[in-house]
This record gives sequence, C-alpha cells and structure tokens, in this order.
Amino acid sequence: MHVRKEQESVHLPALEMAIEGVLADGVITPKEAAYVRDMGANLGISGETVERLFTAKARESGVSVPDDTESSVDPDSDDPETTLTDIPAVRPRRKRKAAPTHAWWDATFSSMLLDAIPEGGGVLLDVYCRNAWSALTVLPQRPEMRYVGLDRNPERLEMATQSISRLGERAALYEGYPQQLPLDDEAVDIVLAMRALQNQPDTTPIFSEAVRVLSPGGRFIAVEPDGLAEQFYFDGHLGDYNAAVHGLFQVIDEAMGRRDASVPEEGQPGLALGPALPARMAAAGLQVSSVRVHASTNLKPMTAKRLMKRLRSYPRAMARASGLAEENPALKAVYAAVDRLEAELPPDQKGMGGNLLPLFMAVGIKT
Repeated sequence: MHVRKEQESVHLPALEMAIEGVLADGVITPKEAAYVRDMGANLGISGETVERLFTAKARESGVSVPDDTESSVDPDSDDPETTLTDIPAVRPRRKRKAAPTHAWWDATFSSMLLDAIPEGGGVLLDVYCRNAWSALTVLPQRPEMRYVGLDRNPERLEMATQSISRLGERAALYEGYPQQLPLDDEAVDIVLAMRALQNQPDTTPIFSEAVRVLSPGGRFIAVEPDGLAEQFYFDGHLGDYNAAVHGLFQVIDEAMGRRDASVPEEGQPGLALGPALPARMAAAGLQVSSVRVHASTNLKPMTAKRLMKRLRSYPRAMARASGLAEENPALKAVYAAVDRLEAELPPDQKGMGGNLLPLFMAVGIKT
C-alpha cells in the first residue's frame, strides 16, 4: 500500500493538470470525464483517488462530474476511422465500473519514458502527441523543460489544448505531420515518436526530420510494438487461436509493406516495427544508446463470452484497417479458431483473459 501511495504522489501533478484543463471552460463532457479517468488509470492512480480529486476540483469550479457509465466510445465497436496506429491505443470505454488499468501507457511505461529523458531544460517535440499525455507525464518531473506537440487530428489537438492549459508558455501545440516538421534545424533537444510510425507509408522521412531538428547530442525516442509477437490468454496460452492470429497478422504486415513498391524495405510500415527501430535509427545516422521492452497487457478476470467477443472484434478491426476483405482466408481461420474455443468453453466460465503486446522503446543520439 505504501508503494502504491508513493507511486500515486509522483503522478498526481499530471492528473491535476488534466483535470484543470478540462475544467477550463466550466463544463465537463462525458468524453472529457472518460479522458481524465483513463489517464488516472494509465498513471497508476487508483480509481478512488481519481474520483476524489476529480470531484473536489469540479466542486470548486461549481460543476458536476458525469457518471462513468456515460462514456461514448465502445472499444469493441467497428470504427471506420480506426487506423492500425490507433487500434492498440487508449480509448474511453463505455459502461464500466472503474477506469481500465490495462492501457499501454501505464505507470510502468511513464517511468520508463522518464528514465530516457535527462534532467534539465531544453525543448521536447512530440510528433504524434494525441491528447498530450507525454507533456503531462514529463513536464511535472522536468520543470525546466518546454514542450511542443504535433498531431494531424484537430479533435485530438482540441483535447490536448485543454490538457496542457495549466502549463502556459511551457507547452505549445500545432497541427502537422512528422514528415514535415514546422521547426528550424537543430531547434529541439528531444524528439518523441510514440507509436507514430507503424502505419506511415514511409518511415524514412520521419527519421530524417528528427535528425534535422535535433541539436547535437539530442535524443530521438521512438516507441513501437512487435505486433507479430502479440499473444492471447484465458487461464493459459490460447495456442490454436494465437497461431491463427499470427497468420493473419503476417498477412497484414506483408500487405502494409506492399502498399508502395517504391518504398525501400528499411522505410516500410508494418506491425513489427519495434524490433526494427535500432536499425532504422542507425541508418538515419543516430547512435543507438538503449533499447527497452515494455509489456503492454490487458489481462484481467472476465467471462469466456466477453473474451470471445474481443477475440473476434480485435482481429476484424485490424483486418479492415489494413484493407483485407472479410472473406480473407487468414481472417476466416481466426474466426474458426474462436468457434472451436466457444465449443470448448462455457460462456459463463470465468478466467484471466486478455492479450500481451511487447512495446520497444529505442533511444538514438545525434552525434
């Protein structure tokens, strides 16, 4: 319990900034409430602490906090706007009793990220900032550092703007793309690319731009998964299903690499960019200083019925996002594996279910 409280105290400033950001306009929407709760869970803060702090600050502002059953996004729905980059990311969940603690950006990942960022000042550029969680994670622990966030999605930037409102001039946000950074040469000290590469047509320009804007001695920190190593469990390893999913993901990975025949292999997108990060950094002229692996997992108690729904919807969303047809043999093999599991497991049987995805964090130094 003491360790948990100490962990919470380290990350509470980031949560407080997120709450004050959504309170800035005097209204808390269900989407904003879900964002705050998810962030608290990702930072390793208990649901009780999140609700207590959230409610207290909302009361001070004269507003009420929406109930946590009002979140408007269902992670198992078929979202036509979903991309391969977005599928594994954190999204608000509907009709839940507590915020999830299984998102890839959790307290362990936050600590790993901070370990990669030196103490002191400088400018940190996040080329795919999403809701600016990196700013809320890093800046409270690096009080002399400034933050620049870049994202292609105006809606995400709107939420990020609220998130960082308390940071004032220490943080700025821009709409743009990592292949064309709106910055001068040698303008920043750290570049973050947090799951920004996997679905890009060609990753080479992103590495080149990172090198261009980094000052000598600056760091490029990239985080990508190894989707070909993803594994699913239900009180044990689901061997038959995992073999089918691996086959599907190989097809998806190959399809991603074939989208543009002019892109060289070292720049192609794919599901398994994580292990390739060091080689791509070295090809860009960076000196690789470290590689670490984070286990992203959503293992938790659930019924077989609930798991079966996830075992179908997740690969289906991946296949659709990559342009594969529903009739693709690899996808049908996954469905067949789920059918076999359903025949073996009573729907109300409870077990520890979910999946594990390795995330690689590589750090390259501009010499």
